[in-house]
Amino acid sequence: MRASWLALCAALAAAGRSLGDLPVIAVAGGRPDARAYGADAEAFTRSWGEQAAAIAGLSTRGEYVLVAERGHNLPAEVPGRVGAAVRAMLERVARR
Repeated sequence: MRASWLALCAALAAAGRSLGDLPVIAVAGGRPDARAYGADAEAFTRSWGEQAAAIAGLSTRGEYVLVAERGHNLPAEVPGRVGAAVRAMLERVARR
């Protein structure tokens, strides 16, 4: 499952196809999680962040949020930060 999700994200990021003005928010952690990803943790974290930024960049209303001090499971680790980022995006959409 993880490999297919990563492949999908990589394909979307690499495609470079515009998402127009579709609201997009990509939130990624910056701390490698060796428990979850073993020896590949650093490379995985870097790749995930790059892909998230690329996906957000496909939209003129895209936003990439890096939570540098946290790992991959952001909704569990910092639910307030994730919720605040999503609420901010929804507020921007509502004002438009």
